Amino acid sequence: MIHVVSDRFSSQGLGSVLSEIFEKYVSSAPGFPNGTRGQKLVSVADFSGSHAGSRYDTYAFLLLDLDANDWWFQAQRAFRQEILKSRRLSFKALNDRFRRSALPVFINAANEIEGALIVVAVDKNTGSLFERSDDDEARELLGVWKKSVQEQVLRVAHLGSYLVAGFSAPNQNVLWIVDQDQIAANDGQLTQLTKIVAAVGVHYLKHDLGHLRCATTLSDDGSLAIEDLAAISDLAAGAFAEYFNAVTRQGRFPVKGVISLEPVGLSPKTRSLCRWLLDPGHPLSRLFLVLDRPNDGAGLRASKIKFEPYEPLVKTC
Repeated sequence: MIHVVSDRFSSQGLGSVLSEIFEKYVSSAPGFPNGTRGQKLVSVADFSGSHAGSRYDTYAFLLLDLDANDWWFQAQRAFRQEILKSRRLSFKALNDRFRRSALPVFINAANEIEGALIVVAVDKNTGSLFERSDDDEARELLGVWKKSVQEQVLRVAHLGSYLVAGFSAPNQNVLWIVDQDQIAANDGQLTQLTKIVAAVGVHYLKHDLGHLRCATTLSDDGSLAIEDLAAISDLAAGAFAEYFNAVTRQGRFPVKGVISLEPVGLSPKTRSLCRWLLDPGHPLSRLFLVLDRPNDGAGLRASKIKFEPYEPLVKTC
């Protein structure tokens, strides 16, 4: 069952819309990002829902301190050597029985990451989240992408920068990883994306960072560790694109104060992933948000979605 536990409305910028919900989430977190921090923050972004039949674009961001998760990289190496070998994990690839059989082990390990997984679903009826600029520098930065992709670039850059600002510690180095998809399909796009992220981040950050580096999953060293971090975001984005589409299609999208039943007809892989994502009480915390516009079309609204109860897919002994 799902319901809205809080919402935030603003005619101002994206940061203003997210601030109240996000600040409460960070301040109440029992672990990351509170407590001792490491030297490097890793942010891994993926998005789904770009196909024509989807009502929502979903953006998933995995954030973690590298120093606090050495054990995960050891477990990941063992997972690759003993179970999945070289096959890439992704939401679309879960039709493969070998990947499906490996999934419980993979997500059980993901649960124990000291970090946060943030999923933002944007109603496509919302339109653009940004005012268009005729500034020459802005046009040059965005010029390497088709106009149809520029909105996605800006959304990933702004949402990701906002989260990095909230989860990073002063003077941390930041490694930002995106999949090698339509927003970072070549070196030229990756270079421009890095410039945009750096320019956008200035507006959200309240402290200095060390160095910022953007990379794609192509930077993987052969261990598939970067690929597997990206897979966590990919699985979350894909599952919730299907979930929110089903909720809306069946007229069950939650409103504040009303509990909505789980939608029927979800694919088996989405049901399995939701049982993982909605299983509380793990070091990897979760936050689910929906961005849309009210019926009058004025301003932007952010809603925090709560899911309850859900029988966990796997239990950690």
